[in-house]
Amino acid sequence: RYIVSNDREFISHKFIQSAFDSPDMYWTRPMSLEDIETMVNNSCTLGVFFRGPSSGSIVSSTQVGMARMLTDYVTFAYLTDVYIDPEHRGRGLAKWLMQCCEQMMDQMPELRRCVLLTKGAERFYEKEMGMEVIGTDKNG
Repeated sequence: RYIVSNDREFISHKFIQSAFDSPDMYWTRPMSLEDIETMVNNSCTLGVFFRGPSSGSIVSSTQVGMARMLTDYVTFAYLTDVYIDPEHRGRGLAKWLMQCCEQMMDQMPELRRCVLLTKGAERFYEKEMGMEVIGTDKNG
């Protein structure tokens, strides 16, 4: 019932705009659809899509999650903007999305680093992606 795709044609700019307005994405804020289009065109954005009972393809699916990677596709990836709509949480979608991100990074021939800045979800990323905390902000 769910699909993950990085095809820019299917990424919903309105979904991203709405997600950026969510208190769950405290590090960002809503932006214009034009800015979102530029952002999507200049990053690797994975979308999680829900196929309802009557929708058979991604074309008629609804976006319910996302993750973005800023990457050169060879040596570096910065994972950001990981989000699953609250109505679809608790189904393992975030874990699956991280597996998809890892598969993409596994295809990067000279990957040196994957960076992620997070506050409060460190254990999730340690468990799901093998990431390790290399520094913390002692002041906040």
